[in-house]
Amino acid sequence: MIKIDLTVAIIGLESISNILTIKALFLTTLSLIQLMKQNQIGDFMKKVALFVFNGDPMCFIHVLLNALDMHEKGYEAKIIIEGAAVKLVPDLPKTSNPLHGLWQKCLNANLVEGICKACAAKLGTLDAAVELKLPILDDMSGHPGMSYYIDQGYEIISF
Repeated sequence: MIKIDLTVAIIGLESISNILTIKALFLTTLSLIQLMKQNQIGDFMKKVALFVFNGDPMCFIHVLLNALDMHEKGYEAKIIIEGAAVKLVPDLPKTSNPLHGLWQKCLNANLVEGICKACAAKLGTLDAAVELKLPILDDMSGHPGMSYYIDQGYEIISF
């Protein structure tokens, strides 16, 4: 909590404009304090939705790394698995997979928003996604719509 002790000694104010100036400065100070309080409680938290379409593991690793990095720095990050990237999902839980450790960290941090229903169905990984209890996203004709995240204040980054 921010506390301000404000002592104003007004000696010989000669006009109402001086009073109004002091009032305006006081209100401006209060507004700035309110903004600082909001920032302290996270009202201005950076929100990023990472849409990964690319099915190349070397691309996917960067999605995982960036999501974890943003999360550790206080960002709200979400991973949305789309396109050819859905083909990676069945192998991610395997401990022999080089992405397994990062994938688990992202799951444990609740950074994986879900997987595209249409792409997973088309590319044969929908059953694996359901078995892994990944949220199935389909609000835009079977695909996860970016507009939902934009409306929620997220910046969109696509891989």
